[in-house]
Amino acid sequence: MRRVALLGASGFVGSKLALALAKRVDVSLTQVTRQNYAEAQKGQYDIIINAAIPSARFWAKTNPEQD
Repeated sequence: MRRVALLGASGFVGSKLALALAKRVDVSLTQVTRQNYAEAQKGQYDIIINAAIPSARFWAKTNPEQD
């Protein structure tokens, strides 16, 4: 069984990946969010997926006039 850490699991892309990975029987999924980041750092993983993007940077890029 592969141990997978999914950073940004509560975001748009991350939540879709989490749903797909949770259905797999060969994956032990750790959904990493801001709330459990410190605890998740203690784990050991075979695969780390980064689906996180800083929301402030995204907002600034999509709203340059207000930034």
